[in-house]
Amino acid sequence: MELTKRLEKIDFLRKKLDSILIFSNDTNFFYFTNCSLESSAFFYDFNKPIIFTNEMEARRAKLSWVKNIEVIKDSKKLFSHKGHIGINFTKTSIAAKKQMKFKAIDISKHLEEARMIKTGYEIKQLRKACAITKNIFEKTEKKGNEKELKALIEYEISRKADIAFPAIVASGAGTAIPHYQPQNKKIIKPLLLDIGVKYNGYCSDVTRTYNSPYESKIKKIISEIENKLKPGISANSLDVLVRKLMGKDKKYFLHGIGHGLGIEVHERPWFGKKVSNVLKAGMVIAIEPGLYKQTGCRIENDYLITDDGFEKLTDF
Repeated sequence: MELTKRLEKIDFLRKKLDSILIFSNDTNFFYFTNCSLESSAFFYDFNKPIIFTNEMEARRAKLSWVKNIEVIKDSKKLFSHKGHIGINFTKTSIAAKKQMKFKAIDISKHLEEARMIKTGYEIKQLRKACAITKNIFEKTEKKGNEKELKALIEYEISRKADIAFPAIVASGAGTAIPHYQPQNKKIIKPLLLDIGVKYNGYCSDVTRTYNSPYESKIKKIISEIENKLKPGISANSLDVLVRKLMGKDKKYFLHGIGHGLGIEVHERPWFGKKVSNVLKAGMVIAIEPGLYKQTGCRIENDYLITDDGFEKLTDF
């Protein structure tokens, strides 16, 4: 069972905790329940997982992987548990922390690390998200007005899945702005499209640039990255490699070379000069070298790290 596989990833925490409590505003709630709810919580005492929720959300909660649903009328019950309980400090409000009667232990890092290595089920969803993204890129006409093209792309995504993030449609000088906001103007060369699809809760993140003078250079850099992409390679070394390959243009590379993919568009493993993450089989990552001068060029692909190398999920 998929839930069992995920719970096994945090089983080692039983050595120092009596239970864990994850609120529904936390991405990790979806990770363990496969369900998005309001004003609810996932509780696990290393024996039986439970969803605490209210009457309004009770029926939706029954669609989750968790079969033990308890309706509560007063949220104070969530904070009255005993012992040492692991919570995600980054997703817990100060007000909630003040209500806790138990000893709260921050497990945010452990939760992030548990999600880094994908299960077979997760990889299947990510492959499907990437396949839908491929279809969007191949079938969408790359002309007209920036805002109109953005709307068209998001409409096509919504027919088959969910939108992982607002599509970036940048043309001309706008391509030199990494997080450009599409304008109500005619598309001119070059054109950059950054598209994210969310399928069954799992995200793709793909960028293509068309008619850019920097396209061949970025493609060569990607080829060099792929030559190194395998288990055991550090995120730090890949960042250093890309900046070296950029040469005199490295000052025009304004962001990191990539990030992990999963339930969130940006999650562990992280990439950067000071990041110690090492790639392992089962990780899914996005690699996105880019140059931003008078105009810009970014090409982003998604990869599954395998036992002996990688599988390119966006080979188009």
